[in-house]
Amino acid sequence: MKFKVGIAQISPKLGDLDFNLLKHFEYVEKAKEEKVDLLIFPELSLTGYFLQDLSREIALRLDDPNLEGLKRASREISLVVGLAEKSDGFPYISALYLEGGEVVHVHRKVYLPTHGMFEDGKYFARGSNIRAFDSRFGRAGLLICRDSWHLSSGYILAQDGAKFLILINASPVRGVKGDVPDPDPMLKKLFSVYAYYLNLYLFFAHRVGCEDGLCFYGGSAIFNPLGQVEVSAPYFHEALITATIDPEIWQRKNSLIPLRRDEDLEMVSREIERIKNGRK
Repeated sequence: MKFKVGIAQISPKLGDLDFNLLKHFEYVEKAKEEKVDLLIFPELSLTGYFLQDLSREIALRLDDPNLEGLKRASREISLVVGLAEKSDGFPYISALYLEGGEVVHVHRKVYLPTHGMFEDGKYFARGSNIRAFDSRFGRAGLLICRDSWHLSSGYILAQDGAKFLILINASPVRGVKGDVPDPDPMLKKLFSVYAYYLNLYLFFAHRVGCEDGLCFYGGSAIFNPLGQVEVSAPYFHEALITATIDPEIWQRKNSLIPLRRDEDLEMVSREIERIKNGRK
């Protein structure tokens, strides 16, 4: 089944849930006008990124009334949103997949950077699972920003049957070389490798805007299983980009280069156990 995916490259306002919810509904309406079936927002799209001590105050439980409008909207258009999620008293950096009026899947960011400008691990608890899930478009996987820097993350999702990978990001710009923000070229190479060698579509949703003097550069993109960029968003500006996803491309690529079929999970499992036990 072909479907149309959209990426809402937005600029959330730090700590302002009401503003950010209105922004989400604005882009939901734009996406519906363009006949989008699945709309993806960036990391922490409902809250802003550098929350620090605000993280506990603004974190939402999955049954919070503030999420009801988005759940209702997902009856018409499937949604991925980012938020600070409260569970068992701890805040997590989470991504929600909303469909049919309910939360279908929750991914909690596993790899929390704590170096340089990053303080994720200081204010948020760490997720403990990376698992694919079933959607009306097929089996999918969700990752959040630094999760994707660990190659095992995409590998796990591919072996768990994901045909498309949703990656939501909030990566501050480190500098600009010519007119290209750093680290965009490195990340795009990584995502192209994921798409090609794991044989999946990859939807990269990145935010724009500035917080506390740090700016996010955008450049959201959609990659096909051939590792090619089908469409990309501009740098530093809000945008809605869309592409039609054709599962036949996935099927043809899988037939020509059956890497998933030939994967030896038993061997991989044995060798990982050996490494865990002291590399003997």
